[in-house]
Amino acid sequence: MPIDYSKWDNVGASSDEGSASHSEDDGLTTFGESGGGINMGFDRNDALGPAFVPPGASKAERELIRRGVDYEWEGNWIRTGVRKNIIVHPDDDCESYSPVIFTEDPETFVPDPAKFDDGRVRKFGLYDPPSLAQDDMMAFMSRTMGASSKQFMYCDFMRSKDQPRSDKPGELPDVQFMELLMKRKDEYISSPEVEARLHSTYVIKIELVECEKYVWRRVRVPSGIDLPKFHDQVIVPVMGWSRAYHGYVFEDPVDGTQVGPVKNSGYIDMMHVGMHFGKLMEDTGYPLAAMLKKEGDAIYYLYDLGDGWRHRIVLEEVVPEEEDVTLVDGAGGCPPEDSNGLEDKGCGGYAELLEMVRRGSNKAKVKATLKEVSRTAINYSKPWAGGPPLPFRPLEYNLNYHRSLLNMIVTGPSVKKIRTHPVEGECFKESMRECSNCGSRLKTLSRCLGCKKVWYCSRDCQVANWKEHKIECKAAQKKSKTKKK
Repeated sequence: MPIDYSKWDNVGASSDEGSASHSEDDGLTTFGESGGGINMGFDRNDALGPAFVPPGASKAERELIRRGVDYEWEGNWIRTGVRKNIIVHPDDDCESYSPVIFTEDPETFVPDPAKFDDGRVRKFGLYDPPSLAQDDMMAFMSRTMGASSKQFMYCDFMRSKDQPRSDKPGELPDVQFMELLMKRKDEYISSPEVEARLHSTYVIKIELVECEKYVWRRVRVPSGIDLPKFHDQVIVPVMGWSRAYHGYVFEDPVDGTQVGPVKNSGYIDMMHVGMHFGKLMEDTGYPLAAMLKKEGDAIYYLYDLGDGWRHRIVLEEVVPEEEDVTLVDGAGGCPPEDSNGLEDKGCGGYAELLEMVRRGSNKAKVKATLKEVSRTAINYSKPWAGGPPLPFRPLEYNLNYHRSLLNMIVTGPSVKKIRTHPVEGECFKESMRECSNCGSRLKTLSRCLGCKKVWYCSRDCQVANWKEHKIECKAAQKKSKTKKK
Protein backbone atom coordinates (compact mmCIF):
# COMPACT_ATOMS: atom_id res chain seq x y z
CA MET A 1 0.00 0.00 0.00
CA PRO A 2 1.50 3.41 -0.94
CA ILE A 3 2.53 5.65 1.94
CA ASP A 4 0.64 8.90 2.42
CA TYR A 5 3.18 11.67 2.97
CA SER A 6 0.62 14.49 3.07
CA LYS A 7 0.58 14.58 6.86
CA TRP A 8 4.17 15.91 6.84
CA ASP A 9 3.35 18.91 4.59
CA ASN A 10 3.12 21.37 7.47
CA VAL A 11 6.23 20.29 9.34
CA GLY A 12 8.25 23.30 10.50
CA ALA A 13 10.72 24.48 13.08
CA SER A 14 9.29 25.52 16.41
CA SER A 15 10.73 28.02 18.84
CA ASP A 16 8.50 26.81 21.66
CA GLU A 17 9.74 24.33 24.26
CA GLY A 18 9.03 20.86 22.94
CA SER A 19 6.56 18.54 24.57
CA ALA A 20 4.79 15.27 23.94
CA SER A 21 1.01 15.20 23.99
CA HIS A 22 -1.66 12.70 23.04
CA SER A 23 -4.90 13.67 21.36
CA GLU A 24 -7.91 11.51 22.13
CA ASP A 25 -9.67 12.76 18.97
CA ASP A 26 -7.19 11.94 16.24
CA GLY A 27 -5.01 9.24 17.88
CA LEU A 28 -1.85 11.22 17.13
CA THR A 29 1.16 11.59 19.39
CA THR A 30 3.27 14.72 19.02
CA PHE A 31 6.98 14.37 19.66
CA GLY A 32 9.49 17.17 20.02
CA GLU A 33 12.99 17.93 21.20
CA SER A 34 12.91 20.10 24.29
CA GLY A 35 14.31 23.58 23.89
CA GLY A 36 13.09 24.12 20.31
CA GLY A 37 13.17 21.22 17.89
CA ILE A 38 11.08 19.71 15.13
CA ASN A 39 7.46 18.99 16.06
CA MET A 40 5.47 16.43 14.12
CA GLY A 41 2.65 13.95 14.52
CA PHE A 42 2.08 10.40 13.33
CA ASP A 43 -0.45 7.66 13.78
CA ARG A 44 1.03 4.61 15.53
CA ASN A 45 -1.41 2.43 13.66
CA ASP A 46 -0.73 3.68 10.15
CA ALA A 47 1.11 1.80 7.40
CA LEU A 48 4.51 2.79 8.82
CA GLY A 49 3.99 0.46 11.83
CA PRO A 50 4.66 0.98 15.55
CA ALA A 51 8.46 0.85 15.13
CA PHE A 52 8.59 3.83 12.77
CA VAL A 53 10.74 6.62 14.23
CA PRO A 54 9.88 10.16 13.10
CA PRO A 55 12.62 12.65 12.21
CA GLY A 56 13.79 14.74 15.16
CA ALA A 57 13.09 12.04 17.78
CA SER A 58 15.61 11.89 20.65
CA LYS A 59 17.74 8.83 21.39
CA ALA A 60 15.39 7.77 24.19
CA GLU A 61 12.32 8.22 22.01
CA ARG A 62 13.80 6.13 19.23
CA GLU A 63 14.45 3.21 21.56
CA LEU A 64 11.09 3.50 23.33
CA ILE A 65 9.27 3.57 20.00
CA ARG A 66 11.28 0.58 18.80
CA ARG A 67 10.18 -1.31 21.93
CA GLY A 68 6.57 -0.18 21.50
CA VAL A 69 6.60 1.62 24.87
CA ASP A 70 4.28 4.55 25.64
CA TYR A 71 5.76 7.75 27.04
CA GLU A 72 5.10 11.43 27.55
CA TRP A 73 7.21 14.56 27.90
CA GLU A 74 7.40 16.53 31.13
CA GLY A 75 9.59 19.58 30.74
CA ASN A 76 13.03 18.40 29.65
CA TRP A 77 12.43 14.80 30.67
CA ILE A 78 10.52 11.79 29.35
CA ARG A 79 8.15 9.86 31.59
CA THR A 80 7.54 6.22 30.76
CA GLY A 81 6.61 2.90 32.35
CA VAL A 82 3.17 1.50 33.13
CA ARG A 83 2.47 4.28 35.65
CA LYS A 84 4.65 6.89 33.94
CA ASN A 85 6.85 6.95 37.06
CA ILE A 86 10.13 6.14 35.32
CA ILE A 87 12.01 9.28 34.24
CA VAL A 88 14.33 9.05 31.24
CA HIS A 89 16.83 11.54 29.84
CA PRO A 90 16.20 12.28 26.13
CA ASP A 91 19.85 11.52 25.28
CA ASP A 92 19.81 8.13 27.02
CA ASP A 93 19.67 5.41 24.35
CA CYS A 94 17.89 3.08 26.87
CA GLU A 95 19.27 0.00 25.10
CA SER A 96 20.79 -1.62 28.19
CA TYR A 97 17.70 -1.47 30.42
CA SER A 98 15.57 -4.49 31.22
CA PRO A 99 12.18 -4.44 29.44
CA VAL A 100 10.65 -5.04 32.88
CA ILE A 101 10.96 -1.37 33.87
CA PHE A 102 8.89 -0.29 30.85
CA THR A 103 6.28 -3.07 30.74
CA GLU A 104 5.65 -4.08 34.37
CA ASP A 105 3.81 -2.26 37.13
CA PRO A 106 6.15 -1.84 40.15
CA GLU A 107 3.10 -1.98 42.43
CA THR A 108 2.29 -5.56 41.37
CA PHE A 109 5.43 -6.93 39.69
CA VAL A 110 6.43 -10.45 40.75
CA PRO A 111 9.57 -11.90 39.09
CA ASP A 112 9.29 -15.26 37.35
CA PRO A 113 12.10 -17.61 38.57
CA ALA A 114 11.71 -19.65 35.35
CA LYS A 115 13.26 -16.75 33.43
CA PHE A 116 16.53 -17.10 35.33
CA ASP A 117 19.10 -19.73 34.41
CA ASP A 118 19.15 -21.48 37.78
CA GLY A 119 15.70 -20.40 38.97
CA ARG A 120 17.28 -17.92 41.37
CA VAL A 121 16.00 -14.37 40.97
CA ARG A 122 18.61 -11.60 41.09
CA LYS A 123 18.62 -7.81 41.14
CA PHE A 124 14.92 -7.47 42.05
CA GLY A 125 14.06 -9.58 39.00
CA LEU A 126 15.46 -7.13 36.46
CA TYR A 127 18.64 -8.87 35.32
CA ASP A 128 20.22 -12.29 35.28
CA PRO A 129 23.96 -11.90 36.09
CA PRO A 130 26.36 -13.00 33.34
CA SER A 131 28.00 -16.41 33.37
CA LEU A 132 31.77 -16.66 33.46
CA ALA A 133 31.85 -17.02 29.68
CA GLN A 134 34.13 -14.39 28.16
CA ASP A 135 31.48 -12.95 25.85
CA ASP A 136 28.97 -12.60 28.69
CA MET A 137 31.54 -10.92 30.92
CA MET A 138 32.53 -8.50 28.16
CA ALA A 139 28.87 -7.59 27.61
CA PHE A 140 28.48 -7.12 31.38
CA MET A 141 31.50 -4.83 31.57
CA SER A 142 30.31 -2.87 28.56
CA ARG A 143 26.88 -2.35 30.15
CA THR A 144 28.50 -1.35 33.45
CA MET A 145 30.76 1.24 31.81
CA GLY A 146 27.81 2.61 29.87
CA ALA A 147 25.77 2.94 33.06
CA SER A 148 28.63 4.81 34.74
CA SER A 149 28.79 7.35 31.92
CA LYS A 150 25.03 7.86 32.07
CA GLN A 151 25.12 8.75 35.75
CA PHE A 152 25.99 12.35 34.84
CA MET A 153 22.70 12.64 32.96
CA TYR A 154 20.73 11.72 36.06
CA CYS A 155 22.77 12.92 39.06
CA ASP A 156 24.10 16.26 40.33
CA PHE A 157 27.68 15.18 41.03
CA MET A 158 29.13 18.69 40.74
CA ARG A 159 26.44 20.53 42.71
CA SER A 160 27.72 22.39 45.77
CA LYS A 161 25.69 22.59 48.99
CA ASP A 162 24.65 26.19 48.39
CA GLN A 163 23.34 25.48 44.88
CA PRO A 164 19.67 24.56 44.38
CA ARG A 165 18.83 21.04 43.30
CA SER A 166 18.18 20.48 39.62
CA ASP A 167 15.26 18.52 38.21
CA LYS A 168 17.44 15.44 37.77
CA PRO A 169 15.85 12.28 39.25
CA GLY A 170 19.12 11.18 40.86
CA GLU A 171 19.09 7.56 39.67
CA LEU A 172 19.15 5.65 36.39
CA PRO A 173 15.77 4.36 35.14
CA ASP A 174 16.34 0.75 36.26
CA VAL A 175 17.38 1.91 39.74
CA GLN A 176 14.25 4.11 39.88
CA PHE A 177 12.22 0.93 39.30
CA MET A 178 14.17 -0.84 42.05
CA GLU A 179 13.40 1.98 44.49
CA LEU A 180 9.68 1.58 43.81
CA LEU A 181 9.98 -2.14 44.57
CA MET A 182 11.86 -1.27 47.78
CA LYS A 183 8.93 0.84 48.97
CA ARG A 184 6.69 -2.20 48.60
CA LYS A 185 9.17 -4.30 50.55
CA ASP A 186 9.33 -1.69 53.35
CA GLU A 187 5.56 -2.03 53.75
CA TYR A 188 5.88 -5.81 53.84
CA ILE A 189 8.52 -5.71 56.59
CA SER A 190 6.10 -3.95 58.95
CA SER A 191 3.13 -6.14 57.98
CA PRO A 192 1.26 -8.46 60.42
CA GLU A 193 2.56 -11.42 58.40
CA VAL A 194 6.17 -10.65 59.30
CA GLU A 195 5.26 -9.56 62.83
CA ALA A 196 3.77 -13.03 63.46
CA ARG A 197 7.13 -14.66 62.67
CA LEU A 198 9.30 -12.48 64.93
CA HIS A 199 8.98 -14.53 68.14
CA SER A 200 10.46 -17.89 67.16
CA THR A 201 13.87 -19.49 66.96
CA TYR A 202 15.35 -20.43 63.59
CA VAL A 203 17.69 -23.38 63.20
CA ILE A 204 19.75 -22.43 60.16
CA LYS A 205 22.60 -23.97 58.21
CA ILE A 206 25.22 -21.68 56.68
CA GLU A 207 27.11 -23.25 53.78
CA LEU A 208 30.00 -21.87 51.74
CA VAL A 209 28.94 -22.20 48.09
CA GLU A 210 31.10 -24.62 46.05
CA CYS A 211 32.50 -25.92 49.34
CA GLU A 212 29.24 -27.12 50.97
CA LYS A 213 30.55 -30.58 51.80
CA TYR A 214 33.51 -29.24 53.77
CA VAL A 215 32.54 -25.80 55.14
CA TRP A 216 29.24 -25.28 56.98
CA ARG A 217 27.80 -24.08 60.31
CA ARG A 218 24.54 -24.87 62.11
CA VAL A 219 23.21 -22.10 64.37
CA ARG A 220 20.08 -21.30 66.37
CA VAL A 221 19.10 -17.62 66.20
CA PRO A 222 16.04 -15.51 67.08
CA SER A 223 13.84 -15.15 63.99
CA GLY A 224 13.55 -11.41 64.62
CA ILE A 225 17.30 -10.76 64.59
CA ASP A 226 18.27 -7.59 62.74
CA LEU A 227 20.33 -8.33 59.61
CA PRO A 228 23.31 -6.06 60.53
CA LYS A 229 23.59 -7.90 63.86
CA PHE A 230 23.07 -11.26 62.16
CA HIS A 231 26.07 -10.42 60.00
CA ASP A 232 28.31 -8.86 62.67
CA GLN A 233 27.45 -10.89 65.76
CA VAL A 234 26.53 -14.30 64.32
CA ILE A 235 27.84 -15.06 60.83
CA VAL A 236 31.24 -13.40 61.29
CA PRO A 237 32.18 -15.21 64.55
CA VAL A 238 30.79 -18.64 63.64
CA MET A 239 32.35 -18.59 60.18
CA GLY A 240 35.64 -17.04 61.28
CA TRP A 241 35.69 -13.85 59.22
CA SER A 242 37.35 -10.69 60.50
CA ARG A 243 34.95 -8.29 62.19
CA ALA A 244 34.07 -4.94 60.55
CA TYR A 245 36.46 -5.63 57.69
CA HIS A 246 34.45 -6.21 54.50
CA GLY A 247 30.98 -5.37 53.22
CA TYR A 248 28.18 -7.83 52.60
CA VAL A 249 24.84 -8.31 50.85
CA PHE A 250 21.86 -10.53 51.66
CA GLU A 251 19.93 -11.77 48.62
CA ASP A 252 16.44 -13.29 48.47
CA PRO A 253 16.31 -15.74 45.51
CA VAL A 254 12.49 -15.63 45.45
CA ASP A 255 12.08 -11.99 44.40
CA GLY A 256 15.66 -10.75 44.00
CA THR A 257 15.59 -8.39 47.01
CA GLN A 258 19.08 -7.13 47.89
CA VAL A 259 19.83 -5.89 51.40
CA GLY A 260 23.07 -4.49 52.82
CA PRO A 261 24.77 -1.71 54.81
CA VAL A 262 23.77 1.36 52.80
CA LYS A 263 23.93 4.09 55.47
CA ASN A 264 27.16 5.04 57.23
CA SER A 265 29.09 2.23 55.62
CA GLY A 266 32.88 2.49 55.50
CA TYR A 267 33.61 -0.85 53.83
CA ILE A 268 35.75 -0.05 50.80
CA ASP A 269 34.42 -3.00 48.78
CA MET A 270 30.92 -1.47 48.87
CA MET A 271 32.14 0.58 45.90
CA HIS A 272 31.18 -2.47 43.82
CA VAL A 273 27.47 -2.21 44.70
CA GLY A 274 26.55 -0.08 41.69
CA MET A 275 28.30 -2.40 39.26
CA HIS A 276 27.02 -5.72 40.64
CA PHE A 277 23.67 -4.83 42.23
CA GLY A 278 22.52 -1.39 41.10
CA LYS A 279 20.85 -0.59 44.42
CA LEU A 280 20.55 -2.11 47.90
CA MET A 281 17.93 -1.81 50.61
CA GLU A 282 19.24 -0.63 53.99
CA ASP A 283 19.62 -3.64 56.27
CA THR A 284 19.09 -1.80 59.56
CA GLY A 285 15.52 -2.55 60.63
CA TYR A 286 15.26 -5.57 58.32
CA PRO A 287 14.59 -8.79 60.34
CA LEU A 288 15.72 -12.22 59.24
CA ALA A 289 12.08 -13.38 59.42
CA ALA A 290 11.24 -11.09 56.48
CA MET A 291 13.55 -13.19 54.27
CA LEU A 292 13.26 -16.71 55.69
CA LYS A 293 9.60 -17.61 56.11
CA LYS A 294 9.25 -21.39 56.36
CA GLU A 295 11.37 -24.51 56.72
CA GLY A 296 13.33 -25.22 53.55
CA ASP A 297 13.60 -21.57 52.53
CA ALA A 298 17.07 -20.37 51.53
CA ILE A 299 18.73 -16.99 51.06
CA TYR A 300 22.23 -16.01 49.96
CA TYR A 301 24.81 -13.97 51.82
CA LEU A 302 27.71 -12.44 49.90
CA TYR A 303 30.72 -11.44 52.00
CA ASP A 304 33.47 -9.26 50.48
CA LEU A 305 32.12 -7.78 47.25
CA GLY A 306 35.59 -7.92 45.73
CA ASP A 307 36.46 -11.59 46.27
CA GLY A 308 32.82 -12.70 46.39
CA TRP A 309 32.52 -15.25 49.22
CA ARG A 310 29.00 -16.55 48.66
CA HIS A 311 27.13 -18.39 51.42
CA ARG A 312 23.81 -20.21 51.27
CA ILE A 313 21.65 -19.89 54.42
CA VAL A 314 18.95 -22.56 54.76
CA LEU A 315 16.13 -22.53 57.32
CA GLU A 316 16.07 -26.12 58.63
CA GLU A 317 13.66 -25.82 61.55
CA VAL A 318 11.36 -23.30 63.24
CA VAL A 319 11.15 -23.61 67.03
CA PRO A 320 8.12 -21.83 68.59
CA GLU A 321 9.99 -20.61 71.68
CA GLU A 322 12.52 -17.81 71.53
CA GLU A 323 16.09 -18.73 72.46
CA ASP A 324 19.49 -17.07 72.54
CA VAL A 325 22.04 -17.53 69.77
CA THR A 326 23.67 -20.97 69.90
CA LEU A 327 26.34 -22.52 67.70
CA VAL A 328 25.22 -26.14 67.33
CA ASP A 329 27.86 -27.61 65.04
CA GLY A 330 30.14 -26.89 62.12
CA ALA A 331 32.85 -28.17 59.79
CA GLY A 332 35.79 -26.79 57.84
CA GLY A 333 38.00 -23.77 58.35
CA CYS A 334 37.07 -20.25 57.27
CA PRO A 335 38.70 -19.10 54.03
CA PRO A 336 41.48 -16.51 54.34
CA GLU A 337 40.47 -12.85 54.15
CA ASP A 338 41.37 -11.19 50.84
CA SER A 339 41.95 -14.72 49.42
CA ASN A 340 45.52 -14.50 50.75
CA GLY A 341 47.55 -17.55 49.73
CA LEU A 342 44.99 -18.83 47.20
CA GLU A 343 45.75 -19.09 43.51
CA ASP A 344 42.22 -17.97 42.57
CA LYS A 345 39.97 -15.62 44.50
CA GLY A 346 36.70 -16.60 46.13
CA CYS A 347 34.85 -19.88 46.57
CA GLY A 348 36.32 -21.56 43.49
CA GLY A 349 39.90 -20.95 44.62
CA TYR A 350 39.16 -22.23 48.12
CA ALA A 351 37.41 -25.35 46.76
CA GLU A 352 40.61 -26.21 44.86
CA LEU A 353 42.71 -25.87 48.02
CA LEU A 354 40.27 -28.02 50.03
CA GLU A 355 40.50 -30.78 47.43
CA MET A 356 44.31 -30.69 47.47
CA VAL A 357 44.34 -30.93 51.27
CA ARG A 358 41.81 -33.77 51.25
CA ARG A 359 43.72 -35.77 48.64
CA GLY A 360 47.09 -35.04 50.20
CA SER A 361 48.49 -33.87 46.87
CA ASN A 362 51.09 -31.13 46.30
CA LYS A 363 52.13 -31.38 49.94
CA ALA A 364 54.94 -28.83 49.69
CA LYS A 365 52.67 -26.30 48.00
CA VAL A 366 49.85 -26.88 50.49
CA LYS A 367 52.22 -26.53 53.45
CA ALA A 368 53.52 -23.21 52.11
CA THR A 369 49.94 -21.98 51.56
CA LEU A 370 48.85 -22.87 55.10
CA LYS A 371 51.85 -21.06 56.53
CA GLU A 372 51.28 -17.97 54.38
CA VAL A 373 47.59 -17.73 55.32
CA SER A 374 48.35 -17.92 59.05
CA ARG A 375 50.92 -15.16 58.59
CA THR A 376 49.10 -12.75 56.22
CA ALA A 377 45.30 -13.26 56.32
CA ILE A 378 43.92 -10.86 58.95
CA ASN A 379 41.29 -13.31 60.25
CA TYR A 380 44.13 -15.69 61.19
CA SER A 381 47.10 -13.38 61.82
CA LYS A 382 45.12 -10.90 63.96
CA PRO A 383 42.15 -12.73 65.56
CA TRP A 384 39.42 -10.46 66.97
CA ALA A 385 39.63 -12.16 70.37
CA GLY A 386 43.31 -11.32 70.57
CA GLY A 387 46.19 -13.65 71.23
CA PRO A 388 48.72 -15.23 68.85
CA PRO A 389 47.98 -15.99 65.18
CA LEU A 390 45.62 -18.90 64.60
CA PRO A 391 46.80 -21.96 62.67
CA PHE A 392 45.07 -22.33 59.30
CA ARG A 393 43.62 -25.84 58.99
CA PRO A 394 41.13 -25.88 56.08
CA LEU A 395 39.43 -29.20 56.94
CA GLU A 396 39.13 -28.61 60.68
CA TYR A 397 36.70 -26.58 62.79
CA ASN A 398 37.41 -25.66 66.39
CA LEU A 399 33.85 -25.75 67.73
CA ASN A 400 34.71 -24.72 71.30
CA TYR A 401 36.80 -21.75 70.16
CA HIS A 402 34.03 -20.41 67.91
CA ARG A 403 31.41 -20.93 70.61
CA SER A 404 33.50 -18.81 72.99
CA LEU A 405 34.05 -16.18 70.29
CA LEU A 406 30.31 -16.10 69.50
CA ASN A 407 29.40 -15.67 73.18
CA MET A 408 31.93 -12.84 73.61
CA ILE A 409 30.65 -10.96 70.54
CA VAL A 410 26.92 -11.51 71.20
CA THR A 411 27.18 -10.17 74.76
CA GLY A 412 29.28 -7.19 73.66
CA PRO A 413 28.47 -4.22 71.41
CA SER A 414 27.60 -4.48 67.74
CA VAL A 415 30.35 -3.02 65.54
CA LYS A 416 30.20 -1.26 62.19
CA LYS A 417 32.90 0.40 60.13
CA ILE A 418 31.64 3.89 59.24
CA ARG A 419 34.61 5.27 57.32
CA THR A 420 38.30 4.98 56.57
CA HIS A 421 40.08 8.26 57.28
CA PRO A 422 43.39 8.97 55.48
CA VAL A 423 44.99 10.20 58.71
CA GLU A 424 42.92 8.78 61.57
CA GLY A 425 42.60 5.37 59.90
CA GLU A 426 39.53 3.17 60.22
CA CYS A 427 36.64 4.55 62.26
CA PHE A 428 34.14 2.22 63.90
CA LYS A 429 30.78 2.66 65.58
CA GLU A 430 29.84 0.51 68.56
CA SER A 431 26.31 0.17 69.91
CA MET A 432 24.79 -1.45 73.01
CA ARG A 433 21.27 -0.31 72.16
CA GLU A 434 18.60 -2.64 73.54
CA CYS A 435 14.84 -3.03 73.92
CA SER A 436 13.70 -0.96 76.92
CA ASN A 437 11.33 -3.73 77.97
CA CYS A 438 12.92 -7.14 77.37
CA GLY A 439 16.55 -6.08 76.96
CA SER A 440 17.02 -7.75 73.56
CA ARG A 441 19.89 -6.23 71.56
CA LEU A 442 19.85 -8.57 68.56
CA LYS A 443 16.36 -7.91 67.25
CA THR A 444 15.18 -5.13 64.98
CA LEU A 445 14.55 -2.12 67.22
CA SER A 446 12.13 0.77 66.64
CA ARG A 447 12.32 4.10 68.45
CA CYS A 448 9.45 5.47 70.51
CA LEU A 449 7.81 8.08 68.29
CA GLY A 450 6.89 10.22 71.29
CA CYS A 451 10.19 10.93 73.05
CA LYS A 452 12.51 9.39 70.43
CA LYS A 453 14.81 8.30 73.27
CA VAL A 454 13.99 4.66 73.96
CA TRP A 455 13.76 1.61 71.71
CA TYR A 456 11.53 -1.46 71.50
CA CYS A 457 11.79 -4.75 69.63
CA SER A 458 8.02 -5.10 69.16
CA ARG A 459 4.72 -3.37 69.82
CA ASP A 460 4.01 -5.89 72.58
CA CYS A 461 7.14 -4.74 74.41
CA GLN A 462 6.19 -1.09 73.94
CA VAL A 463 2.70 -1.69 75.37
CA ALA A 464 4.10 -3.68 78.29
CA ASN A 465 6.56 -0.89 79.12
CA TRP A 466 4.18 2.03 78.58
CA LYS A 467 3.02 2.31 82.20
CA GLU A 468 6.61 2.75 83.33
CA HIS A 469 7.74 4.89 80.38
CA LYS A 470 4.67 7.16 80.11
CA ILE A 471 5.80 9.86 82.55
CA GLU A 472 9.32 10.03 81.09
CA CYS A 473 7.97 10.09 77.53
CA LYS A 474 5.53 12.96 78.12
CA ALA A 475 8.16 14.98 79.98
CA ALA A 476 10.60 14.54 77.07
CA GLN A 477 7.95 15.64 74.56
CA LYS A 478 7.14 18.72 76.63
CA LYS A 479 10.83 19.63 76.88
CA SER A 480 11.25 19.22 73.13
CA LYS A 481 8.30 21.54 72.39
CA THR A 482 9.68 24.18 74.79
CA LYS A 483 13.05 24.14 72.99
CA LYS A 484 11.40 24.63 69.60
CA LYS A 485 9.60 27.75 70.86
